[in-house]
Amino acid sequence: MMSILLEFNCLNYDFWDFFDLFDDLVVVIICLHCLNYDVWDFFDLVDDLVVVIIGLHCLNYDVWDFFDLVDDLVVVIIGLHCLNYDFWDFFDLVDDLVVVIIGLHCLNYDVWDFFDLVDDLVVVIIGLHCLNYDFWDFFDLVDDLVVVIIFLGKLRIQ
Repeated sequence: MMSILLEFNCLNYDFWDFFDLFDDLVVVIICLHCLNYDVWDFFDLVDDLVVVIIGLHCLNYDVWDFFDLVDDLVVVIIGLHCLNYDFWDFFDLVDDLVVVIIGLHCLNYDVWDFFDLVDDLVVVIIGLHCLNYDFWDFFDLVDDLVVVIIFLGKLRIQ
């Protein structure tokens, strides 16, 4: 925890704001506990989030906007849990999304527009689930779409 505080301090975050964030994390932990998730695994996740935050900071993103995104992710996680998806597989997906975000940033796409797209994708995923499509096949499709987006972006830049 101290290393996280020092990292936040180096990025000029308000120390007390961090504890407001910590209060929110405690709420999330309690919710995850209710869903039978391992709380210590969650702290490993928090370490990963700090890495993501520092990466986003380097790309000049507003870190508090990112935590609004995390709130949305918690809602998505609970929704996926209700659909019997594996929680940790979802975070592997989030790791991939971070790579996509950085790639889109390099191609000058608006990252927040991309997250509006993700919101739409979640709706599509739930819809596909209702139609008995394979959830992971859908993400293979998304991978293909990302390749197409990057290809089209390169054509635009040329």
